Amino acid sequence: PVWYLWDGAEIRISTTRTTQKVRDIERDPRVAFCVDDQVVGEYLTLYGEAVIVAGGATAQWERINADGSRVVIVLRPVSVTGREQVR
Repeated sequence: PVWYLWDGAEIRISTTRTTQKVRDIERDPRVAFCVDDQVVGEYLTLYGEAVIVAGGATAQWERINADGSRVVIVLRPVSVTGREQVR
């Protein structure tokens, strides 16, 4: 699981720069990002190319990344699939 921020146009994910996902994106930026609700069975998957961004511009980011070990993965989706619960 990861924490993310959706601003209506792109997803931003904070992670440590040493994770496998960062190495995978550096090798091949095509990604899928899935948000699911395991209780009701709904999900949304976004597809696109991710960009790794080091550093941030806000005071909050500076506190989160005080040791300099984090990067942000930015995904601007080009397609979306999902499923809503059928009642």
